[in-house]
Amino acid sequence: MFPGNPLLLLGLGLSLCLTTLAATAGAPPGDFPAAVDSYHDEQIPSIFEKLAHRIQHEPLNLVATIIFFAAIVHTFLTAQFRKIARHYQRRYEGIEELLPATVSSPDSGRVHDKLIFRAQLFYFMGEVEAVFGIWLVPLFVAIIAFHGWSTMVNYVGQVNVGDAIFVVVIMAMASSLPILRFTETMIAKVSAIGKGTPVSWWWTILTLGPLLGSFITGPAAMTICALLLRHRFYSLRLLRLWSSRTFGTGTWCTC
Repeated sequence: MFPGNPLLLLGLGLSLCLTTLAATAGAPPGDFPAAVDSYHDEQIPSIFEKLAHRIQHEPLNLVATIIFFAAIVHTFLTAQFRKIARHYQRRYEGIEELLPATVSSPDSGRVHDKLIFRAQLFYFMGEVEAVFGIWLVPLFVAIIAFHGWSTMVNYVGQVNVGDAIFVVVIMAMASSLPILRFTETMIAKVSAIGKGTPVSWWWTILTLGPLLGSFITGPAAMTICALLLRHRFYSLRLLRLWSSRTFGTGTWCTC
C-alpha cells in the first residue's frame, strides 16, 4: 500500500458517486444559474432576509454560500497549513538521515513515504492561489447533486475561467527551477556591479525584475521578484541602526 491510498479511495468513491448521479440526473440544463432579477427581492432591505429568500427560491444557494465562506476561512488558515507541512518535512528529513542505517526495515520506508505525502498535501493546501480552485470541487459536486451532470457541464462551458487558468499556469511555470535559475542569474550579474550587497540586490530586483516581465510575463516576474526579495533581502532582517559613535551616520547590520 502507498501513502496516497486514502486519497485514492476518496477519488474512487467520488467517481462512483458522479457516475451514479450522471446516470440518474438527466434533466435538461435549464436556466442556471438563475438571473438576479428572477428572485424579485428588490423590496427586501435586509441582506440576511434577501439571502434567506434566495435560499428558499434556490436551495443550492445555501450550499454555495457555505462553500464560499469555507474557502475564505481556508484562505486565512494557509499559514497554519504551511506550518504543519514544515513539521512533516522536518520529520521525513530526519528519517532520511537514518535511512542508510535502517535500509533493511520496510517500516521506515513506509513512514517516510507517508510523511512526504502529508507534507506535500499540506503545502498544497497552504497555497493561497489554490484555495478557491480546491473548493470548486465540492461546488461542482453540489451542482450535480441539485441539478444534474448536464447542468454542471453546461455551466462550466459558459463560465470564462481563462484568466484564472492563465495565472495558475504562469505561476507554476515561474516556480520551475530553469526559470528561477535564469532570472536569478540575470539579476545576479547586474547586482555584481554593486558588489552583490543586499542594497544592490534590492535595487536590481526592483528595477531589472519588472523589465523581465516582457520576456516571462508580468505575473511570473512579480512572483520571482518576490521570491528573490525574500531570499536575498528580507531573510537577512536588515535593521537601520543609528549610533552616536558614527557621528549621526547610519550603519547597516544584520540581526
